[in-house]
Amino acid sequence: MKKGLNAWVFNKSLSLYENFIITKDAGYDSVELNLAASGEFSMESSDADIRVIRAYADKIGLDLPCVCTSLYWQYSLTSPDAERRKTAENILQRQIDIAEILGAQHILCIPGSVGVDLNLDSMFDDLFNLPQDTRNEVVDYKEAYDISCETLERMAHYARARNVIICVENVGNKYLLSPLEMARFIDEIGSKWVRAYFDVGNVFRIGYPEHWINALGNRIAMVHLKDWSKRHASFVKLGDGDTDFTSLISVLRNVRYDGYLTVEYIGQGDYNRQELIYDTAKFLEKIIEAR
Repeated sequence: MKKGLNAWVFNKSLSLYENFIITKDAGYDSVELNLAASGEFSMESSDADIRVIRAYADKIGLDLPCVCTSLYWQYSLTSPDAERRKTAENILQRQIDIAEILGAQHILCIPGSVGVDLNLDSMFDDLFNLPQDTRNEVVDYKEAYDISCETLERMAHYARARNVIICVENVGNKYLLSPLEMARFIDEIGSKWVRAYFDVGNVFRIGYPEHWINALGNRIAMVHLKDWSKRHASFVKLGDGDTDFTSLISVLRNVRYDGYLTVEYIGQGDYNRQELIYDTAKFLEKIIEAR
């Protein structure tokens, strides 16, 4: 397995290139980039801009296996508003295009929402201006299921033509709430270009990571690592929570997962970001080597 880092932990006062250097020096194999509405890596970036970022990574020796985004919290694929749904599809299409340019094999997709009660402002810096009507959207469960199935079936053809896998993530969207339902959802779409992005930390409120891994099996294309503290009811630094990572890695091996383990820190509190990056790399190395 390879050690990956999501770019949300990056020092925002530094350029992507400078953060890439730190990440490589810490011992990571890859960076997962987050597509923003504006900025250095965003919906505003031209294809030429994206090629420059790929050149940065190639020069330093970092893989760019996946393109992530927080924009689905603002524009849901299952929104009752047709215009927002169309914007969400445009974001998904642009993610795929950017992934192709970067040489990334995957994109992370939130397949829609039934409702969202998360404190998004504390998690994502770029969502402070999220409209209240978007925050309060509630969609009928079956309607959300039907819309997202139809959309991803259609977008799978677009992804296939660009050799990019759409990875559906389990998140706090009151939707696809069990591993059996997630597996069924992927199977009903019926394309090898739509698979699962399994987030270890996101299941702690509703289940157990090992159960999800066993149920999803070879549907898992990417893995996010987060640690959860039961005592504080919050995400914490890897190794400071209640996750049995040694057991978890063993279960992943049992289902023949041998891809990237991408650490995702969202709202990482008062940690020094550079220390967090280095300390987490050492922890990753330890759990991957443990048998």
